[in-house]
Amino acid sequence: MMMKFFVFIFCFTFGLYTPSFAQDRGGDFFDFKPQSAKQTRVNNISVEGTNRVAPSTVISYMDIKPGESYSQDDLSESLKNLYATGLFADVNIRQDKNDLVVVVVENPIINRVVFEGNDEIEDSDLAGEISSRPRAVYVRNDVRNDVSRVQELYRRSGKYSAEVTPEIIKLDQNRIDLIFNITEGSDSRIMGVQFIGNEAFSDNDLRSAIATKENRWYRFLSGNDKYDPDRLAFDEELLRRFYMKNGYVDYNLVSTNSELAPNKDAFFITFTVDEGERYKINSITADTSALRNVNQSDVEAVITMEEGNWYSSDDLENSVDAVTNKLGDLQYAFARIRPDVRRNPDKTVDVVFRAEETQRVFVEEINIKGNVRTLDKVIRREFDVVEGDPFSSSKIAKAERDIQSLDFFNNVVVRPKPGSSPDQTVIDVEVEEKSTGEVSIGAGFSSSDGALADLRIRERNFLGKGQDVLFSTTIAGERTEFDLSFTEPYFFNRDLAAGVDLFHITRDLQDESSYDQRTTGGALRLSYPLTNKLRQTLKYRYQNNEIDEIDASASRFIRDQEGKRSTSAISQNLSYIDLNNTIAPTDGV
Repeated sequence: MMMKFFVFIFCFTFGLYTPSFAQDRGGDFFDFKPQSAKQTRVNNISVEGTNRVAPSTVISYMDIKPGESYSQDDLSESLKNLYATGLFADVNIRQDKNDLVVVVVENPIINRVVFEGNDEIEDSDLAGEISSRPRAVYVRNDVRNDVSRVQELYRRSGKYSAEVTPEIIKLDQNRIDLIFNITEGSDSRIMGVQFIGNEAFSDNDLRSAIATKENRWYRFLSGNDKYDPDRLAFDEELLRRFYMKNGYVDYNLVSTNSELAPNKDAFFITFTVDEGERYKINSITADTSALRNVNQSDVEAVITMEEGNWYSSDDLENSVDAVTNKLGDLQYAFARIRPDVRRNPDKTVDVVFRAEETQRVFVEEINIKGNVRTLDKVIRREFDVVEGDPFSSSKIAKAERDIQSLDFFNNVVVRPKPGSSPDQTVIDVEVEEKSTGEVSIGAGFSSSDGALADLRIRERNFLGKGQDVLFSTTIAGERTEFDLSFTEPYFFNRDLAAGVDLFHITRDLQDESSYDQRTTGGALRLSYPLTNKLRQTLKYRYQNNEIDEIDASASRFIRDQEGKRSTSAISQNLSYIDLNNTIAPTDGV
């Protein structure tokens, strides 16, 4: 009994427990409770200070309910819950006998959000990035996040010294105007790009290989001298490609360091590289053992890499494309080529192009999408393959070029995809049509014909059939001309371009030569291919030429030409075209 008494004295003296004598239990036990666990019963909860928020809504966020008991912990949690709603700037809970009174100060409503001082970024772009909105509740934490977001936008545009300061203008009815005052500052330019560890290439060589450039006065239009972390990440890849293209198979980027000047208007970039050794090509082979009926020497013949040359990743990619196209012509539409580059101790590499196993493929279906006006057959006839034919990647690539050369579409994408079985492929053709009609109206003055007016109407895809229709007329003081032309590019559904031309011309030459002239006629055209690149055109032309109203003072030569004459003529034309694109060629003859 004495020992228990001393324990009680020790705990009570140091304020660790408050004794509860609610139950003696024979005088042999003392019950101790923490102060925070004391329970108090609440009869009613009232709310003060609300304008927009209903009192019942405030009470619903609390852990305390009328008629129930609560502790100090319950009061603390209720305060946290009310602050977490973001609806209130201040919350206070006080006890009034057996009642609780909750006093709140509501956060104001944002009347409008204004940006001031921004020239580099438009208001609409900034407003789309922040969370604060008109007619929304003002929340301090959201505004802080908005400030950080706006600063991040300016950093992405190269302005690391930009400062954003939020300002609040109080209005009536607990409303505010939220203003973001922006000081954009100057662009954070790249003042220096340095390289560490490079021995084979100079700093200038490596600077030429990357997209980021040092600040120079003549780069005011490019923007590549602004600091951009995304561009810097791209530069790392460009450096890797540069070294791999030049044979440095073991190249490694050690680090990239971006140092911001104290005034935040300039960056200094340092790339640390480990070049490694340069490798030459020892041997090149193609492994087609996984494919049946494929001659290894035929595949190796299209490889652009050569033994003895320096290794180049560009040549490797070109060779993979060439081998893939070759296998595509052999019906292996989805053949996968895996280049295996093996390093040798003598700083050479052995390159093996391994073709993974796949089946021969046939064209199951050709699907055409996006053509609203143009008929399917106009697109389909540009293919040298039809459903059921063996797949050929070169023929598919040629069809894509030929469809683009029609000049009926802004964009053409021909993409093969797996069909209903492993040996079938579906060719998807997606086109985006563009306007093919042309109208030209002009007026002017000619020293020989006087004042003139010109009208020209052309439709290159008439009724969506790919036909070309042209009408033009010129009306002048001393000359009138009418021309009508029609061309069917696939006559009788064959690669025969047939056309007809009609014309009528009248000329008043009284002032110059003392006579009038009328010419009426037409022509028939037929064009057909001799080879894939050579085409022949045959043309028959017939015209009537009439000279009359000859003045008596005209020369004898002109008087001898009076009357009507007919002319028939046959001509032919050979054209050779070997262009990679007839609309915008970059290579060919």
